[in-house]
Parts: sequence; structure tokens; C-alpha cells
Amino acid sequence: MTSDNEMKEIAILDQAVSAFRRNRSETQPPLDLSESVVNELEHLSSVSQPLAHHRVHTSGRWVGMIASVAAMMFLGVCLWLGVSGHASLAAEVIDAVSQVKTVTYEMIHSMEGEPDQLTKVMVAGPGRYRAELPSGEVLIVDTSQERQFRLFPEEKRATLRSAFPTDAMSVGESDRLLPLKSLPMMSQFKTTELPSRVIDNQKTVGFVCNEGPYVDLKVWVDPDTLLPVRMESASKDASTGKPVHEVTQNIVYNDDLDETLFNVAAPSDYQVDSVLASSSTAEPNTFPIVPNEGVGSLHFGMKESEVIETLGKPINRKPAPKGQLLEYGAHGLHLEISSDEGLRVIHCISQASYGFNVRSFAGKTDKGVGVGSSIQQIRAAYGKPVQEYHNQNAGLMSYISPVVTFQFIDDVVCEVTLLKPGKAE
Repeated sequence: MTSDNEMKEIAILDQAVSAFRRNRSETQPPLDLSESVVNELEHLSSVSQPLAHHRVHTSGRWVGMIASVAAMMFLGVCLWLGVSGHASLAAEVIDAVSQVKTVTYEMIHSMEGEPDQLTKVMVAGPGRYRAELPSGEVLIVDTSQERQFRLFPEEKRATLRSAFPTDAMSVGESDRLLPLKSLPMMSQFKTTELPSRVIDNQKTVGFVCNEGPYVDLKVWVDPDTLLPVRMESASKDASTGKPVHEVTQNIVYNDDLDETLFNVAAPSDYQVDSVLASSSTAEPNTFPIVPNEGVGSLHFGMKESEVIETLGKPINRKPAPKGQLLEYGAHGLHLEISSDEGLRVIHCISQASYGFNVRSFAGKTDKGVGVGSSIQQIRAAYGKPVQEYHNQNAGLMSYISPVVTFQFIDDVVCEVTLLKPGKAE
């Protein structure tokens, strides 16, 4: 069920699209576009809603997503290259973390008026982790095998899904849910040193981030090993407004972990639901993006049979405003096709907006813009958009010559949407 907050964000995006329609003739007349083409922007949020769907912080959603970002914990810290006021400490932490092989930790989520929720996480190297969730479910991920496995012990049931290795954009689930993942992103914000503190009979040094999305995020480090010991964050639940406190604690490094805990296979007495994306096409996400034409060998107007002949069967189908949305997560593509127009909308997607069960699309336009590009790169390549909208850390930039919309999170492109052009009527 869509939350009130999600509905508000979708409504805001709809308002932005409406503003685009009001301003388009005054700012950049679409000489070769019909009204129907411009109408496609009104359907954008209903066809693909990563901004509203993936950046909403709700108390119930986060527990099922902890493990999806756990593998980035130390890889992310290694990229932490300059936290303001702590550059020397950061460099030493990077060096210390680069030596880490495995880690286990606990996360406690506390919200006023509700019982604490405890999640236990084990990381056995890049892309291999296990999370024991408060619900009793167990999530196991091994991106080297492109598999994520969720066990439901009480029901004797399991689900097997794709899980692709994280790439440049990383996994874009709520950053504050795994504070350690936020460390490399904090470099652009102001931090302040904290007084030393004793945690579990151990002296630590720390700092707090005072701005951006990481306000009140406190980091405590062992002064001898220079490894994180504890992290704390304070915020408010988006749907209720209640205070939320989250703690990452009991962090253990380089322990010997039982390999059987990371098996992506179900017990013999479990019923397994398996939905796996096909990755048979070599390097599918390097196709070039050509606005007004298509992506690689995919061209606007192609029939569904032609798309399937090119990419194989889609992993999933969903209703779209006009026709069907075909999901090709292994290729980093979602395609909207109608019976009368054929291929009409192309979404080049990323893990930042859809999680690790898709590949981030690596193709670029002829101007070098794609997933992972900055807002500055978009402006330099395409100039002033006909409509630009920002809502906290999410937003979009729309152009009609060519017809393309860039959606972004934290000022970095997370999705490129191409619309089929039409002739003026």
C-alpha cells in the first residue's frame, strides 16, 4: 500500500510535470512534437516512481532493506576521502578498513511508543551478506552468484531473486538506515569533532555531521585500530513524525564466519518461489543512449515481438498508462510498449533507485550523460531544462529537444527516461 508520504511526493512530481506543460511553449517551443508526446510527462511518475518509492523513510520499510546495503559498509568507507575537519583521520580509517575481511554488527531501530527492532548483519566480503530481520525472516545475498535469497522459517517458504554486484551508484536505499554507508557521502557536509567517549569500557573519538541528510549522525572510532565502533542517528519517522533513534553497535571485525550461513539454497522441506533475471546478453547495459531514437538496437516503434527477439523474455510485466511495462533488470532497462505505438517509453534505470536486483545502466548519450552523471554535467551538455524540480535530495530535469528526462538523487542521475517523439499535428 502506498503511504501518505509517497502519495505526497508523487503529487509533487505531478505538479512539476504540470508546470512543465504550462511553461513549455514560452521557454522552448517543441516544433516537431505533438501534444501527445508532451502528455507522456504526465505519466512519468506512474510508469516509474523511483524518487517517491525508494527515498521515503518509513518505520516498516527499512527493516527489510538493511542487508541490501550492508555490503557497501566497508567499500563505502574506503571511498571516504575528505570529511571536513577530519581529513587525516579519514585517511587512516580508509587504510584500516582496507584490511578488513569480514564483519558482523547489530542495528537497533527505536521509535517512540514502539518496541525496539533488532537486525543482525554478517558481511563475508564484497556482495556477500546475511541479515536476520526482526520479523524472523533471513535475507542472504551473494552478488557473485547474482542471487538474493529470503527465508520465511515459520512458513517453510523461500524466495530466490536476482542480485547484481553493486556498481558506481551503489544501492540507493535510505542512507540513514545504515549510517556506515553514509560516511563517504558526508564529505561534502560540515562535521564537528566530539569529546572522547567511553563505549563498552573502550575509549573512542568521534565526530558529528551537522548538515545535509546526515544531521545528527554521530560516528565513534577506536583511536588505536581506527575502525568504527558505534554510530548513532536521530531523525523523525516520515509518516508519524515520531522521533526515531538508530544505532549500529557490537561491530566485530575479521571473525571466522560459517560459510554455510551464506548459502543461497533452500532447505529441502521449503517451498521456493524463484524469479531470476536473464543476463545472457554480454554487456547489455553499455548500449548507447540516443534521445528521440532509442537505446542501442532498441528503437522507438518496435513491436513487442521485436523487443523480445532482441533482449529475450522480460523478467516481469506490469500495467502501464498505455500498454505494458516490460522489466529487463539485468539490462538496466524498463520498457513501455503499446499495441498501436510499439516501444514508446524507455527507462534507463539504476541500483540507486531500484536496489541490487537490477543492473545500473552504463550507456551514455552522445554528450556523455547517463546514470551517475551530475546535474552540472547535464547543464553543460543540454543547457537549461524546460522544467527543473528539486524536493529535498530528489528531483528531475526535463528537456523537449531532445525529449528526455533526467531523474536524480543527491544531485546524481539515477534514471534517464526517453520518450518517443511525434510529429506536430
